[in-house]
Amino acid sequence: MDTATYIGRLSDGRTAATSAVTVALGATGLDIAGAAEPQSWNYTKLEAAAPLRWHDNEALLRTGQYPGATLFIADPGFAAAILKRSPQLSPGAHRWRFAMPGLAITALLALGIGAIYLFGFNPAQQLAGLLPHRVRAAIGEQAAASLAGGHQTCTAPEGVKALNTLVAELSAATLSGKAFEVRVVRWDLVNAFAVPGEQIVVSGGLINEAQSADEVAGVLAHEMGHGIELHPEAGIIRSLGLSALIELLASGQSSTLTNAGSLLLQLRYSREAEHQADVHALEILKTANISPKPFSGFFSRLLKREGGATKSVAPGDLGIFSTHPPTPERAAMAAAAATYPGRPALSEADWQALKHICG
Repeated sequence: MDTATYIGRLSDGRTAATSAVTVALGATGLDIAGAAEPQSWNYTKLEAAAPLRWHDNEALLRTGQYPGATLFIADPGFAAAILKRSPQLSPGAHRWRFAMPGLAITALLALGIGAIYLFGFNPAQQLAGLLPHRVRAAIGEQAAASLAGGHQTCTAPEGVKALNTLVAELSAATLSGKAFEVRVVRWDLVNAFAVPGEQIVVSGGLINEAQSADEVAGVLAHEMGHGIELHPEAGIIRSLGLSALIELLASGQSSTLTNAGSLLLQLRYSREAEHQADVHALEILKTANISPKPFSGFFSRLLKREGGATKSVAPGDLGIFSTHPPTPERAAMAAAAATYPGRPALSEADWQALKHICG
């Protein structure tokens, strides 16, 4: 057993300060002394900021045991010593860790695509379900940033608090176990977009247009429906193709994702997709005990403003209708939704705070 000790610098990740520490190779992990409290970092839970090679002179490590903390060691012998105990830090293990899901899923794709077509499933939607959540979340972050473009995120504290309250209640009402995240951007366009990884972007123009929190709740529930059905992911897969999907599965990233937001902005959901999202929206609102009538009224009001028919209006001028086309079936479904004694989605004070989320 190597009994050598090493000198390092430990950061707790919460402040800019670092502490000089001594590091010993214990039986099950790195024993760190010299910080406010002694720590032991289990070998199996160690992660490296960059893959370690045997001859490296420096190492920057972290561990899930202490989120945010980092340990820096500059010693020619440390890398070789730690790799004997934590082989997952090596370049080969790093590549294999990302390659394994991709290889396995690629094999499944070869076997499953035929079955998907055979049973009449939506191939892109089924393939989207194979994406690990970390990949979907990463795509969503890039898509949300791309969608927002130069538009500033609205961060008025009371408005954000009211929004988070509403989103948490609606997320719980999905009964899917998925926690959605919603951001509002300072954008006059009246629209909302579901992006991959249970994320939603809402324009300030939509908040301004809404006459009640119930109307906003209906729009958010509809976007959550798209998220539950993985419609954003499926749209990106249809646009980018199978090769991009395999690249995402194998490495967790793709050079084509910089255009993900633009793809979603141009995406026009099918009647079936809108129907699925509406079904989820009505179920979510009912579970949350929020009336669906304001949601129906919101779209009816916008449709009348646009002249009563989408055919006479250029798609780019329709705002939310350019990406969520209204149909007689959708209008009839919302209008026929069961009436029940609902509660306000937000208190009047919280609704006013949300209305002013963009200042």
